[in-house]
Amino acid sequence: MAHRQRVGRYFGVAGLTAALACTTTAVSAGAVAGAGPAAAGTVTTLQLYLVDQYNAMFRADGQPMSTSAQPVAGDYLIAWNEDYLGNHLHHSKTSTGADDAVCTFTSPTEAICDQVVAMGGSLILMNHVKVDFASKTPVVEITGGTGIFEGAHGSITVTPLPTTNTDIVIRYWT
Repeated sequence: MAHRQRVGRYFGVAGLTAALACTTTAVSAGAVAGAGPAAAGTVTTLQLYLVDQYNAMFRADGQPMSTSAQPVAGDYLIAWNEDYLGNHLHHSKTSTGADDAVCTFTSPTEAICDQVVAMGGSLILMNHVKVDFASKTPVVEITGGTGIFEGAHGSITVTPLPTTNTDIVIRYWT
């Protein structure tokens, strides 16, 4: 059980849709609200509280894993969350978006993940990125985006909570 919670907290896996306590180098709240993208080169920070909706692990052959089993290379995780602007202490009452992740383990604590964070018809993408589940606050590379996140790069810092829910901070630029 502890392993399922440890893995699930990271994506709350992965992973991955937007808590907007929009603290930016040049605040761009309009970009998240749909008014348009942030200025090129401007770092935008979004904070999200991810509420776990589904989190399961499977053996490489597709058979469900026991929640107490340790993953091995080839095993995989599937997770999705509802995302709320803010963090676990102060967040919006209604969902801002959603995220999902699929991670294939390369070792008991590392995986290659594909994750999507969806907000307002736009996506933040983390395609085929390495995630260290042993880290207390994993950092996941942003590899692209669509809509207002077109051409996005940056990172997502994951803060696991005592439950399977998660706080994340998204820092990106286009």
